[in-house]
Amino acid sequence: MPWMSDGFFPDGVGSAHRAHLATLLGEALGGPQRYRGRDLGEAHHALAITDAHFNQVAGHLAATLTELGVEGGLTDQVIGIVAGLRPAVVSA
Repeated sequence: MPWMSDGFFPDGVGSAHRAHLATLLGEALGGPQRYRGRDLGEAHHALAITDAHFNQVAGHLAATLTELGVEGGLTDQVIGIVAGLRPAVVSA
């Protein structure tokens, strides 16, 4: 993955990060899950994540949803909700 070459995940993405991401997305999308990880801004600030990085990850999410057969309008809604997390994640 391109963001791994940027130094974000030099050892790969671990199961704890995957679990946090799944829970965070579940909560953001209105599910019963509640994210209990570190504050998003605090967790991402030192990483100097740019809008380009955020867009790249959002693009991967959209492509994955499309590949899984999620209807385009629903994919757009999901990406719109995820875009609301941008201010907490982007710091550069």
